[in-house]
Amino acid sequence: MNKYIKYLILLLPGLSILYLIKFNVAGLPTNVFEVLIYLCAIAAVIYNPGWRKLSKSEKLSIGLIGLISLISLIVSPQKRDALGIIKGWIVPAILVYWMLKNALDSESNVKIMLKAMAYQGVLVAIVAIAQQIPAVQQWWINQYPDLGQYLNTGRAVSLFNSPNAAAMILVPALIICWQLQSRSLDNAKPDKIDWLNFLIFIITALGLYETKSRGGFIALIVGLFVYILWIKRQRVWAHIIVAGTFLISNPIVYSILAKQNPDNMDIRVNIWQKSWELVQYNWFLGVGLGNFHNKFAEYTLHQPNYDEYITPYAVHPHNIILYIWLSFGLLGFLGFVNFIYWLHKSTLGTKSPLAILGAVLILTILIHGMIDLTIFKNDLIIWFVTALAMVKAKDRLNV
Repeated sequence: MNKYIKYLILLLPGLSILYLIKFNVAGLPTNVFEVLIYLCAIAAVIYNPGWRKLSKSEKLSIGLIGLISLISLIVSPQKRDALGIIKGWIVPAILVYWMLKNALDSESNVKIMLKAMAYQGVLVAIVAIAQQIPAVQQWWINQYPDLGQYLNTGRAVSLFNSPNAAAMILVPALIICWQLQSRSLDNAKPDKIDWLNFLIFIITALGLYETKSRGGFIALIVGLFVYILWIKRQRVWAHIIVAGTFLISNPIVYSILAKQNPDNMDIRVNIWQKSWELVQYNWFLGVGLGNFHNKFAEYTLHQPNYDEYITPYAVHPHNIILYIWLSFGLLGFLGFVNFIYWLHKSTLGTKSPLAILGAVLILTILIHGMIDLTIFKNDLIIWFVTALAMVKAKDRLNV
């Protein structure tokens, strides 16, 4: 295969920031990153038709994703939005997974990809840090007045529309920076500090700090603890930390507690509570892809203060489990549970640093997703399937 195309495929996760450059083609919205993915996929088919085929289990999984997405499209009254999600998130994610599964055929290729992801993280961090400079901050507010609600309170948004969106990239980027600095992928202890990777780690950490994202801080701390424990073969403690974190951050628990004390809830807990009620009324088919906000607004129409203070923030349920269940129905939820079981089974006894890193990246994205929506975002869904490809690569690489 043309080596330049292969390198471009390896750089795709690190170029995911390009989704912010948007435009229309024949009236259809798209972005630079989405077009790049489709072009790479076409080039991969043309120049290397002999690339490894997907396994039977992978074909079955993709088929089920397609079937569930089709059902969700039929259920949703918002057909255009639903098709946009399939075109912009689901299909590109499948294509990137397939391409990376084939491109990650050597340790050097793995490092190229990881460095590209770390460099994107440090770019996001540098912008976040710069936004604390008064002149830069004021310029940003003048250009994007809606972001003043965050920047005026000292919370950086970097290149995104909220501090949490920036933190979603910075947390997995920090985990990768930690790995590059510790050289755990080489199964070796560094004999001296790699000052470039160390500097990238510090800058990325400062960028995350400037977002003031509590979800990001929790995901990072848990991710680093689990990563270190797993590398040191302390898997029991790693499992205890993961289970405890998911239990504590479960929105269903918050929703139940909220009913006991309805006067002491923040906006997010209100959204979780009503989203869980929507699940109870739409437990089988959900509400359809791209239809959550409309359904939420309809459901809370006569609730006091919702229309003015809460519904505008209910673009999604701020939780990955609630989003999957409401968007893809019971089948989607069960598929997600099955994925968690597969991930646990696949990495339970592994000694592969690459597989452990991939699993921890998935873990941090999911933990952050308990209080926000991580996977279903143009860049995060690509980082998610990239981590998945890393877990699967352990079967091909001695890394």
